[in-house]
Amino acid sequence: MPIQAGISVLIIEDDYQFQRYLCDIIRGASWCQSLFAVSDLKSAYRLIDTMKFSMCIVDIGLPDGNGLDAIKSLTCGSNETLCVVSTVFEDKETVLAAIKSGACSYLLKDALGNDILNILNDVLSGRSHISSRIAHYLIQALQQGDPDPSGTDLRIITKREKEILEFIARGYNCPEVAELLKLSYHTVASHIKNIYCKMQVSSRCEAVFEAQKQGIIRV
Repeated sequence: MPIQAGISVLIIEDDYQFQRYLCDIIRGASWCQSLFAVSDLKSAYRLIDTMKFSMCIVDIGLPDGNGLDAIKSLTCGSNETLCVVSTVFEDKETVLAAIKSGACSYLLKDALGNDILNILNDVLSGRSHISSRIAHYLIQALQQGDPDPSGTDLRIITKREKEILEFIARGYNCPEVAELLKLSYHTVASHIKNIYCKMQVSSRCEAVFEAQKQGIIRV
């Protein structure tokens, strides 16, 4: 399906650098007519209540709540907004929960500009970007007869997030963790933000305390 011109886009992303990066990519697309970017749910809802968007790119861990709630608002009732989740790596729990909430695709935060634009072009053309690995998880959930395809507890911590939590518990800061794991600072910071969201905490101390309390890590 050809992409029509006049596409309005909303970005909900609290990482300013990544937000600006997305804005630069999308502004250069021939189909983009209007573009709005906010960093929290309160500002997003203010726009959603007064405007209709063709596509929305949503981060999950936002300062004032979970991005999945915005996806539900954008895709329910008469709304026909195409929602894309921005995430770090292919976090099974996050991606499947997002699809359950109404997202049609996702993009990885460490993707290159051309890859991001290709994913957005696919979404606007009526195609979903789902990797073979995520597709396998979906098929697995359906075969198990789970009426909820995600089967997800959002507080589940991934292997990489557990690894980062263990370093944090030992007193390492974000740049040090990035160097030790051979990751970018941006990637580690995004992981930490996702950890806070999943564990419903707002500080390193709280995250470490809850992780130890729940038996996620042992220090």
